[in-house]
Amino acid sequence: MLLLHRRLLSLLSIRAMNTQGGAGYMYVFFVMEEMCVLLLCVWLDVCMMFWVGYIAFKSSVLLILVWTSRSSSGG
Repeated sequence: MLLLHRRLLSLLSIRAMNTQGGAGYMYVFFVMEEMCVLLLCVWLDVCMMFWVGYIAFKSSVLLILVWTSRSSSGG
């Protein structure tokens, strides 16, 4: 995931160098665009971490339930 973000940011920075020759407002626009992309990447990371944690929590609860039911029935 982080590698993808770095690739995105490097592509954006290369594009910024290309537009650097233009007017100053283009650079400001680029910085705002880069911040939006960065926020989007952070948001995606948080969502993925939440879902991974949620799935891990659910599966661990399920494993504990199965283990306790087996140990209580098996003796």
